Amino acid sequence: MAPAWRLAAKWMLMLCVAAAGVVTPATAQKVLRVAQQTISPGPLDPAQINSLYAAHIIDNLMEPMLQYDYLARPLKLVPLTLREMPEERDNGRVFICRLKPGIYFNDDPAFGGKKRELIAADYAYSIRRLFNPVYRSSQFFMVDGKIAGANALREAAVKSGKFDFDIPIAGLQVLDRYTLRITLTEPDLNFLHVLAQQNLAAVAREVVEMYGQDIHRHPVGTGAFRIVEWKQGQRMVFERNPNFHGEVFASAPGPDANAYVLDVAKRHAGRQLPMVDRVELYSTVESQPLWLAFVSGDLDVLNNIPVAYRPGAIPNNQLAPNLARQNIRLQHYAYPSVWFTSFNMKDPVIGGYTPDRIALRRAIAMAFDHRAAIDIAMYGGGSPAHGVVPPGVAGHDPNFRTDVYKLDLPRARALLETYGFIDCDGDGWREDPQGKPLKLEVLTQPEPRFIPWD
Repeated sequence: MAPAWRLAAKWMLMLCVAAAGVVTPATAQKVLRVAQQTISPGPLDPAQINSLYAAHIIDNLMEPMLQYDYLARPLKLVPLTLREMPEERDNGRVFICRLKPGIYFNDDPAFGGKKRELIAADYAYSIRRLFNPVYRSSQFFMVDGKIAGANALREAAVKSGKFDFDIPIAGLQVLDRYTLRITLTEPDLNFLHVLAQQNLAAVAREVVEMYGQDIHRHPVGTGAFRIVEWKQGQRMVFERNPNFHGEVFASAPGPDANAYVLDVAKRHAGRQLPMVDRVELYSTVESQPLWLAFVSGDLDVLNNIPVAYRPGAIPNNQLAPNLARQNIRLQHYAYPSVWFTSFNMKDPVIGGYTPDRIALRRAIAMAFDHRAAIDIAMYGGGSPAHGVVPPGVAGHDPNFRTDVYKLDLPRARALLETYGFIDCDGDGWREDPQGKPLKLEVLTQPEPRFIPWD
């Protein structure tokens, strides 16, 4: 399966011009114009990723060993730079990863004018970088304590102030030019999903050593695209990587796939990726300029309609007639994420594990109207969760139901009264069991639609 920009229009996008991808007459290039709601994506370095925006960009510049078939349900892991899926040994404690030969990095001065092939040592080096404390990797938790011998090297670096990339690590053994053996501290079949994450994408050691602390502005990988222009906070321009090894679109949608997914899989089956020659990525933090740029034709694809514009763009979840006349298409999709409200368990009012605090938290959960929150705060752009596993992810059960998420005001009131949260002074507001005012501090996004007025 392919990262977002390898298709003329990604299947998960909310709105797109039906003929997305502008063909420039002078060059006959297929150009895709998209935008993201951020000024800076953050470091474009697998070891330093700290935002989803950076992860999406790196998806198109660099390659981990595995990737997802995003049309399959549940999502399915498939090889990317490997010949086949890793060979599992010792019940999932050892993985033998065999690379495809003939994959090359994008050209860079660090390679001295020579073509640089991707080899097993590059992945061993890239995984090592996550253990280097100097990068303060936000994704370190994915490998922390999992690879035999690697944490000891990190601990030594913390003490000495220097990370040694040449000390052998038992859990990372390069068996030959194209074979890497990964040994974990204990069996973990879920580690295959770690091998598909952007922070484990391959980088070349000579590139990192050449650019040093500035490596985050010099992403050099084996992916389908390369950066040819970068104006910080304004736009980035990507063009085909002339060294790209090529990839054929292939997918196996599940039996529950909708008509749109089946159509995408059928129309693109067997096509060479990427399907566009150039991508222009614009940055903005404001919803209005983003929306106006799309409806005026300056953008080809809009990934998620800005919430404030949903009522006018898709009244009753149908594309507005004025947008349909502009040859714009709407595609609904279930984004595999969960929005939730969490409690601070150290808070003096709502935290703790005494029966009254547990009752207070349960009452709040039962009094929260999820459907109203979705309809008001998100203008209907969501679905109530019936568990922690979202649709499209292995483990999701569409028939699972629990009253934990059910709106039940009578039970919530009864629970509060049972544990002493009552209106002691008759002012209409409940006090705590000690008769003190019950005040809760709520942290929300700085937008009017998220402010709890009642």
